[in-house]
Amino acid sequence: MTKLVIDRARFSDWHYRRDPTHISFFCRYTWDCIARQWATTATYIGSDVILIRKGNN
Repeated sequence: MTKLVIDRARFSDWHYRRDPTHISFFCRYTWDCIARQWATTATYIGSDVILIRKGNN
């Protein structure tokens, strides 16, 4: 589970990015690129959960 980056303007003031336990940040575009690279599908469940699935199931 992760919070998604909405846009650059919001990212600069986002409290989530200042938490030292959060070291990587992704937006939907990034997850879509990762899914294509791995020949999988990214499905967005709500605003903070992404399922990466192999195949069309």
